[in-house]
Amino acid sequence: MTYLKRLQFRKGINLPLVRRAYLSITGKHLSIFKGSGLDFDELREYVPGDQIQSIDWKSSARRGSLVVKNFEISTITDSVILADASRLMFSQGQNNDKLIDIAVFASSLIGLLSVDRGDKTTILYSDKSRLIHEKTQNSQFTLNYSLHRLSKSAQYNGDGPDISKSFNYILQFWPKRMNLSVVASLPTLLQVDKALLAKIAIRYDTLIIGLVSKNPYSKTIKIPEYDIVNYRRIPAFLKSKSAYRKYNNFVFDKSSELNNYLKSIGIHYIQADSIASFLKEFISYIARRKLTK
Repeated sequence: MTYLKRLQFRKGINLPLVRRAYLSITGKHLSIFKGSGLDFDELREYVPGDQIQSIDWKSSARRGSLVVKNFEISTITDSVILADASRLMFSQGQNNDKLIDIAVFASSLIGLLSVDRGDKTTILYSDKSRLIHEKTQNSQFTLNYSLHRLSKSAQYNGDGPDISKSFNYILQFWPKRMNLSVVASLPTLLQVDKALLAKIAIRYDTLIIGLVSKNPYSKTIKIPEYDIVNYRRIPAFLKSKSAYRKYNNFVFDKSSELNNYLKSIGIHYIQADSIASFLKEFISYIARRKLTK
């Protein structure tokens, strides 16, 4: 999908907010802290220690008991996009879409939507030996430049995956709550320790996008692929129907297991094997999130 089509597409969708703000002076999210901010939140019963200035005297007279006004401050939040740039991303998905192309498209769509609503957007991508931190400065120009660098990052003979160090880096660099979007191949995600994922779930509002490559045992694939189980190159003579079925069963079992665990700890998960399937799942995810807000 071209950049122009991507711009046209994003006009019809918006990312879910952490909490919706009533004003857009300082941002579109609401702070989790209550106090005397800019936006009215709710009326509640007076408790000893509340400021006298916060009492709503008209509402108190109607109820016959003291009530106070709560306010919230609209804020700008951080939005971090973490992409897998290991050699596994050079694998081919459906519709001749390489996994790195799906990752770039997903990152560009989420990044543009985040910039549109004023979030401080950052792109990270990594493999076993690299961790690149791209600051977009809330500019579509710098965002596009970062995405171009990401598209060139995955190499056929590059290093293997290691996204755990990126998660640890994020936990250290962003101590406060923010939006985190992760785009990585399924075998990369399966390497992550569950305890580390639990830490991510507690601190951030997280969406993980798992990318699945085309069956590496298929005879239609001309270049050697990586075995998702053992991370080894697969010789052509091993491509058979039994291996094909084994691969499909493995992907189904592991993706179901990962999805169930992420759901249990509060992390949103969608899976895609092409740009088209990502769009379908992402729009469905946006719709589900809006219904829960």
